Amino acid sequence: MTGLQSPQDLRRSSRITISIPVEVLGQDTDGQEIRAAATTKYVNRHGALLLADRAFPLDAEVTVRLPHLEREQQCKVVWVSTEKDKNGRSGLGIQLERSENFWGVQFPPEDWVASPQAPLAGELSGPTLSPSESDDNERRMIRTMLNALVSVLEEKGFLTRAELADMFQQLSRTEATARSQTESRPKGR
Repeated sequence: MTGLQSPQDLRRSSRITISIPVEVLGQDTDGQEIRAAATTKYVNRHGALLLADRAFPLDAEVTVRLPHLEREQQCKVVWVSTEKDKNGRSGLGIQLERSENFWGVQFPPEDWVASPQAPLAGELSGPTLSPSESDDNERRMIRTMLNALVSVLEEKGFLTRAELADMFQQLSRTEATARSQTESRPKGR
């Protein structure tokens, strides 16, 4: 072992392969405003690898917009590809100013969810949870299990996170319809 870490070991959060259309705004090396259409190749809680139709300088401060979610965030270009892809796009590694689920991933990996803080000195450290906190912990555990399951299903090629999200939306609509039909029936004795 050489003691050097691989790029995967240096990542601060799990990455997801997903294509999300984005818009990148910034300046070129001459200070001219530039705007580029781009798509994500990989995203994580701290940034992304974008494929953009224009190159941006290394260390440039840029604004990344997600038009479909009406979100934007300041970012820093931390890597620039020396080659273009088959469509003539440049690879840009960006770092988000605020680490969060900026990308709107419906079932983010476990390490995208903020971990609870350790108790401060003198605070109770035992498992004293209110019902709402207990529910939150249960939801967090379910989310973790679902993320692990979805990762395996994606890895094996059975379905994608987007397909699963569509299934959940359809299930919610079906359950809501069934509930409304049950509630509208006259109650018998």
